[in-house]
Amino acid sequence: MEEVKQFPAVERRRNVATSSEREKGEVAVFQELGKALTSSLQLDQVLRTIMEKIDEFLRPDNWSLLLLDEEKQELYFELAVGKASQALRDVRIKMGQGIAGWVAQHGETVVVPDTSKDTRFFSKVDEKTKTETQSIVAVPVRFRDTCLGVIELINCVGPSGFDPRDLKLLEALSDFAAIALENARHVKKIHDLTIRDDCTTLYNARNMSFILET
Repeated sequence: MEEVKQFPAVERRRNVATSSEREKGEVAVFQELGKALTSSLQLDQVLRTIMEKIDEFLRPDNWSLLLLDEEKQELYFELAVGKASQALRDVRIKMGQGIAGWVAQHGETVVVPDTSKDTRFFSKVDEKTKTETQSIVAVPVRFRDTCLGVIELINCVGPSGFDPRDLKLLEALSDFAAIALENARHVKKIHDLTIRDDCTTLYNARNMSFILET
């Protein structure tokens, strides 16, 4: 009984939705995200939709999207939802550090039912956020062979473990996040090319005239 109380949200979610209802809900999620990816170039909007669906289906205490700063080889919290979200704004995690750092470095999904038994767990984040992380599920956000970041869920593993179907849904959502991030990268590159010459990195004549005029 004590173990069940630790994960009330997970039990509540699983008892309410039948298998048929869950399947219909997942199909609707993928349709919604597909439309968002094809109709909007606003990265924040697409990512927030993805994170909302994580909350709706998986009910973690806290969940976040960490992106990789390639130059510094560190992860930073691009989006964080939950009680600890404000405290995470300035937190950075080195590649290989903690569960998220390990996932980013190896490009593999990790499910940790009990953080006290995993040597990779980085307790300093809990110290900063004043929270207690009992379990972690972390999936890499990958585009082809490149890891762009990590989606991390805190305290969403129920007494019976983390449902394989839940994990597949989470990995599918991470794929949508990767596509959105890559789309945003391409849009930024196209925008930059309209301002600067790709070979010389100098401003194009049209943009140079505008800069001089202003």
